Amino acid sequence: MRRLLPVLSFFAVFGAALPVIPAIAAEMDAQRREAAAQGVSDIEIPALFAPLIVEGTLRNYAYLSILVTPVTRDRVFIIREKMPFLRDAILRELNKSTIVKDGSPDKVDEEAIKTLIAARLNKILPAGTIKEVKIGQVIISAVINRT
Repeated sequence: MRRLLPVLSFFAVFGAALPVIPAIAAEMDAQRREAAAQGVSDIEIPALFAPLIVEGTLRNYAYLSILVTPVTRDRVFIIREKMPFLRDAILRELNKSTIVKDGSPDKVDEEAIKTLIAARLNKILPAGTIKEVKIGQVIISAVINRT
């Protein structure tokens, strides 16, 4: 009888849980429908630092939070799957050119950044994946000269 006790207790617990399983499935289905009704949501690319270079001299750094809006919900996985490659490509693109606005080391040209990032992401991802690139938060950090 002692050998049967664990088996019987398993079936007792499992049997008690059976009526709950359809309720859980219905709740998950309702959550999926609600998420689909809300439309697409932005995907955040992990924050990164970009140099602010004026006249060939590093003046400051910009801490950037970048958001990407996919065209449809089914494109989210494609973007997340390639996130390390996307982040690397964005860093390379931002380091290639200057992103300062009007030559001021305290301002970033958000429109230029969006254009650079969108162009680069469209080369990596399948056509029609990205709907919009947004700049979330921008924090300017001064370069400290320790000479």
